[in-house]
Amino acid sequence: GRRYHCFHFYSLDIEEEVETRLRTEQRMRTEIEDNRFYNVYQPIIHSGQHDTIYAEALCRWKNSSGKEVPPDDFIPVAEETGLIRELGRRVLRDACRAINSMQEAGHSFITISLNISPVQLANPDFVDEVRAILTEENTEPEHFIFEITESAVMDHMASSIAVLEQIKDMGILIALDDFGTGYSSLSYLKKLPIDILKIDKEFVADMTTDGQDRIFISAILSMARALQLEVIAEGVENAQQAAILNEMGCRYLQGYHFSAPVSFDKMVELSTSQGLKASRSIS
Repeated sequence: GRRYHCFHFYSLDIEEEVETRLRTEQRMRTEIEDNRFYNVYQPIIHSGQHDTIYAEALCRWKNSSGKEVPPDDFIPVAEETGLIRELGRRVLRDACRAINSMQEAGHSFITISLNISPVQLANPDFVDEVRAILTEENTEPEHFIFEITESAVMDHMASSIAVLEQIKDMGILIALDDFGTGYSSLSYLKKLPIDILKIDKEFVADMTTDGQDRIFISAILSMARALQLEVIAEGVENAQQAAILNEMGCRYLQGYHFSAPVSFDKMVELSTSQGLKASRSIS
């Protein structure tokens, strides 16, 4: 009979990738228990007054060798394996403690946003877990914004909306992250119970040289005003971008121009040095 030859040009690469992922997963399981995952916080600034309005909590991992593992290396593995649920609980608990310690110290800035993964959103116990952690840590839900991406809700629109509505009923605000890079359909913007749009950094990156990106941002701002949504521009890296966005009426800015993600203590120090004003102004 005829023989068929199969050529696997890239099987070694695939094997290596699978092995790396397995090693990452095994290490994550051990090091979650060893508390090697922690939060950093990136301030979000009011474009006119340059006060910190709130901060985004981001998960980081310094492994037992003392090496920082990039989020792009461990978040996909965490999502594939379901470990993101445990990480998410830890990020929320850490943020609760950050809020509580700021309240005890008399700081008026006490709103923190967290990224919610599609895996967390699809977990039937998610809302109960959130409620339980807030109760255990004695933290009010009004201090939180949950950030979701367009892709997180698109696959399971009806169930995602039901979950988001329960979260909103608790008093937590909802932000749509990376806006403009996915479907950006007006029909689902109308359906989703969101309060805030976050303009993706790729539009901000070229806005000083690319007129089209400026038009796009301007269109998002007009639409958000019509829908009574707040807008945050991500990836603001220089004073020129900040000035143009402020001029265009984008009230909230986030990016390395103001601060990289920093430790909790550093964030409080930055916020205080910026002459903080009372703020639950995103509402």
